[in-house]
Amino acid sequence: MKTYTVDVDGFEIEIAADCAADAARAYVDDGEWGADEATVFIPVRTTDPDGETEWFSFAIHPCEPKCTDGRRGHDWHREGGIAENPGVWGHGGGTVTTETCRHCGITRQTDTWASTPDGGHDTRIQYQREVE
Repeated sequence: MKTYTVDVDGFEIEIAADCAADAARAYVDDGEWGADEATVFIPVRTTDPDGETEWFSFAIHPCEPKCTDGRRGHDWHREGGIAENPGVWGHGGGTVTTETCRHCGITRQTDTWASTPDGGHDTRIQYQREVE
Protein backbone atom coordinates (compact mmCIF):
# COMPACT_ATOMS: atom_id res chain seq x y z
CA MET A 1 0.00 0.00 0.00
CA LYS A 2 1.24 3.49 -0.89
CA THR A 3 0.26 6.96 0.25
CA TYR A 4 -1.02 9.04 -2.66
CA THR A 5 -1.54 12.78 -2.79
CA VAL A 6 -4.98 13.26 -4.28
CA ASP A 7 -5.91 16.67 -5.75
CA VAL A 8 -9.28 18.00 -6.89
CA ASP A 9 -9.29 21.67 -7.91
CA GLY A 10 -6.26 22.49 -5.77
CA PHE A 11 -7.54 20.81 -2.60
CA GLU A 12 -5.06 18.05 -1.71
CA ILE A 13 -5.25 15.22 0.79
CA GLU A 14 -3.21 12.07 1.35
CA ILE A 15 -4.86 8.68 0.97
CA ALA A 16 -3.32 5.25 1.52
CA ALA A 17 -4.38 2.82 -1.20
CA ASP A 18 -3.18 -0.14 -3.26
CA CYS A 19 -3.15 1.89 -6.49
CA ALA A 20 -3.77 5.40 -7.80
CA ALA A 21 -7.24 4.53 -9.10
CA ASP A 22 -8.30 3.28 -5.65
CA ALA A 23 -7.00 6.47 -4.02
CA ALA A 24 -8.89 8.65 -6.52
CA ARG A 25 -12.09 6.62 -6.08
CA ALA A 26 -11.82 6.85 -2.26
CA TYR A 27 -11.58 10.64 -2.49
CA VAL A 28 -14.61 10.93 -4.74
CA ASP A 29 -16.69 8.41 -2.77
CA ASP A 30 -16.13 10.43 0.42
CA GLY A 31 -17.25 13.78 -1.05
CA GLU A 32 -20.46 15.74 -1.54
CA TRP A 33 -20.51 16.89 -5.17
CA GLY A 34 -23.85 18.65 -5.64
CA ALA A 35 -25.20 16.37 -8.35
CA ASP A 36 -28.80 17.19 -7.43
CA GLU A 37 -30.23 17.85 -10.90
CA ALA A 38 -27.42 17.00 -13.32
CA THR A 39 -24.30 14.87 -13.60
CA VAL A 40 -21.15 16.44 -12.18
CA PHE A 41 -17.76 15.45 -13.63
CA ILE A 42 -14.91 15.33 -11.11
CA PRO A 43 -11.32 15.48 -12.45
CA VAL A 44 -8.89 13.91 -9.96
CA ARG A 45 -5.08 13.99 -10.01
CA THR A 46 -3.07 11.50 -7.98
CA THR A 47 0.65 11.61 -7.25
CA ASP A 48 2.50 8.66 -5.77
CA PRO A 49 5.54 8.92 -3.43
CA ASP A 50 7.90 8.72 -6.45
CA GLY A 51 6.24 11.75 -8.07
CA GLU A 52 4.34 9.81 -10.75
CA THR A 53 1.06 11.56 -11.62
CA GLU A 54 -2.13 10.03 -13.00
CA TRP A 55 -5.44 11.68 -13.93
CA PHE A 56 -8.91 10.20 -13.48
CA SER A 57 -12.39 11.51 -14.24
CA PHE A 58 -15.51 10.43 -12.39
CA ALA A 59 -19.15 11.05 -13.31
CA ILE A 60 -21.46 11.58 -10.34
CA HIS A 61 -25.04 11.13 -11.52
CA PRO A 62 -28.06 12.66 -9.77
CA CYS A 63 -30.57 10.45 -8.01
CA GLU A 64 -33.88 10.23 -9.82
CA PRO A 65 -36.30 12.63 -8.10
CA LYS A 66 -39.58 11.18 -6.87
CA CYS A 67 -42.68 11.65 -8.95
CA THR A 68 -44.55 14.58 -7.39
CA ASP A 69 -48.11 13.42 -8.10
CA GLY A 70 -47.98 10.66 -5.44
CA ARG A 71 -48.10 7.67 -7.79
CA ARG A 72 -45.75 4.71 -7.50
CA GLY A 73 -43.19 6.13 -9.91
CA HIS A 74 -42.53 7.98 -13.12
CA ASP A 75 -44.14 6.94 -16.38
CA TRP A 76 -41.42 7.97 -18.84
CA HIS A 77 -42.26 8.57 -22.50
CA ARG A 78 -40.35 9.97 -25.46
CA GLU A 79 -41.55 12.30 -28.22
CA GLY A 80 -40.00 13.63 -31.41
CA GLY A 81 -37.15 12.12 -33.36
CA ILE A 82 -37.90 9.24 -35.70
CA ALA A 83 -40.75 6.77 -35.30
CA GLU A 84 -38.40 3.81 -34.79
CA ASN A 85 -36.63 5.55 -31.91
CA PRO A 86 -38.68 8.47 -30.55
CA GLY A 87 -37.01 11.07 -28.36
CA VAL A 88 -33.47 10.12 -29.47
CA TRP A 89 -31.10 12.32 -31.46
CA GLY A 90 -27.54 11.65 -32.60
CA HIS A 91 -24.79 13.58 -30.81
CA GLY A 92 -21.14 13.06 -31.78
CA GLY A 93 -20.36 9.42 -31.04
CA GLY A 94 -23.46 8.96 -28.90
CA THR A 95 -27.07 10.00 -28.51
CA VAL A 96 -29.24 12.42 -26.56
CA THR A 97 -32.46 10.90 -25.24
CA THR A 98 -35.21 13.13 -23.81
CA GLU A 99 -38.00 11.58 -21.74
CA THR A 100 -40.89 13.20 -19.88
CA CYS A 101 -42.95 11.74 -17.03
CA ARG A 102 -46.63 11.54 -17.95
CA HIS A 103 -47.58 12.00 -14.29
CA CYS A 104 -45.53 14.96 -13.03
CA GLY A 105 -43.99 16.50 -16.17
CA ILE A 106 -40.33 16.26 -15.10
CA THR A 107 -37.90 15.80 -18.01
CA ARG A 108 -34.89 13.48 -18.00
CA GLN A 109 -32.21 14.04 -20.64
CA THR A 110 -29.46 11.47 -21.10
CA ASP A 111 -26.46 12.47 -23.24
CA THR A 112 -24.15 9.52 -23.91
CA TRP A 113 -21.46 11.73 -25.51
CA ALA A 114 -21.16 14.63 -23.05
CA SER A 115 -17.80 16.40 -22.82
CA THR A 116 -15.81 15.92 -19.62
CA PRO A 117 -13.27 18.37 -18.11
CA ASP A 118 -10.39 16.12 -19.19
CA GLY A 119 -11.42 16.34 -22.86
CA GLY A 120 -13.10 12.94 -22.92
CA HIS A 121 -16.71 11.89 -23.15
CA ASP A 122 -19.07 10.24 -20.70
CA THR A 123 -22.79 9.95 -19.97
CA ARG A 124 -24.53 13.02 -18.51
CA ILE A 125 -28.00 12.84 -16.97
CA GLN A 126 -30.08 15.93 -16.22
CA TYR A 127 -33.53 16.30 -14.63
CA GLN A 128 -35.59 19.44 -15.13
CA ARG A 129 -39.04 20.40 -13.93
CA GLU A 130 -41.17 22.69 -16.06
CA VAL A 131 -41.00 26.31 -14.96
CA GLU A 132 -44.41 27.76 -14.19
